[in-house]
Amino acid sequence: MENHWQELWNNRKINFEELTEQDEQRLILELKRIVGWDFQGKSFSVATEEFKKEYKYLRENLQLNESSMGSIFEVGCGSGANLYFFKKDGFRVGGLDYAENLLAVAKKVVGEESFIECIVGEASQLPTEIKYDSVFAAGVFSYFTDLDYVEKVLDKMIAKAKRSVGILRMLNADTKEDYLKYRREHTKNYDELYKNLPKLFISKKFFEEYAAKNDLEVKFSRHHMEGFWNEPFNFDCFLYKKNRR
Repeated sequence: MENHWQELWNNRKINFEELTEQDEQRLILELKRIVGWDFQGKSFSVATEEFKKEYKYLRENLQLNESSMGSIFEVGCGSGANLYFFKKDGFRVGGLDYAENLLAVAKKVVGEESFIECIVGEASQLPTEIKYDSVFAAGVFSYFTDLDYVEKVLDKMIAKAKRSVGILRMLNADTKEDYLKYRREHTKNYDELYKNLPKLFISKKFFEEYAAKNDLEVKFSRHHMEGFWNEPFNFDCFLYKKNRR
């Protein structure tokens, strides 16, 4: 099966008129829209508040609440929406994405001078020389090809992080059939439309075994994103280095 995800993200249409901090709500919604979020049925204020809540949840679970001057790196940072929140709170940021056009948006919104690193490339080729307090990825692991690739990326993320790693919104292997049933019921010709856009489903057991093998603590969680259709099919995983304290 061919995989056309990279082609799709590289061809995303961007409304540059919305990329201004004069109206932060519109800015956040445009940054999220660019990377595939659907806001049907939600007002601007409610949707924006959901993302702000998720940012606080992410900070808490990466154990960064005590710091407003830490460093954070995002794998698959896309248009920079998540890094925008961290930068506003005084964090030094870095990011990687394979879609150059999305990184151009991130540089514009976050500020190119605010990036320690801003890397165009594959997640499995993530350079690890520069370290950050925490490294995370949000909603991108489901686009990876297989579990071997996932493990390569996790190895890089662990090597780059001083303290913690977070992986948000992974598709749960235990809910795969329910996910496919939902998509087929709500998207006409789903299988034909997505035949070259595969999704990867991962089990919690995979992360438990990875954590044990690499002497890491593991925690599963999920932030409630009110109104988003795919929430029942997702889970989050946080990995902690035992010597982080």
